[in-house]
Amino acid sequence: MFVRDGRLKLVAAIELVSPSIKDRPATRAAFASKCATYLSAGVSLIVLDATTDRPANLHQELLSLLDYKDEARRGLTMFAGAYRPVLRNEKAEIDIWVSPLAVSQPLPTMPLRLIEDLMIPVDFETAYMDVCRDRRMF
Repeated sequence: MFVRDGRLKLVAAIELVSPSIKDRPATRAAFASKCATYLSAGVSLIVLDATTDRPANLHQELLSLLDYKDEARRGLTMFAGAYRPVLRNEKAEIDIWVSPLAVSQPLPTMPLRLIEDLMIPVDFETAYMDVCRDRRMF
């Protein structure tokens, strides 16, 4: 969030997918709708879906709400996606970066736009390893 005109404004969000989100069509649709609402409001978004036991493709569900097509990632069930709403020639568009995830592979670093062209890298692997170390999980 940042302050504009004396008010807080949400500019970016990170959504971590849980198994319950992918459990039923209604919860998947609600999640995709929430993400589409963020993007429609100009909020940049990262979705991290590392859920191994539910094979739904939330990336495709989100894109279908936005009338985008991504045939190359049709079977994608685990992914990290960064979505940046932009205006180009007075037309609303969304820049998309998608990285497939796999068990026992490092998590990616994804770009998150805060304002205008200010983007920060979100290093999920380092964050995950730091939490594991802090909790003495290995």
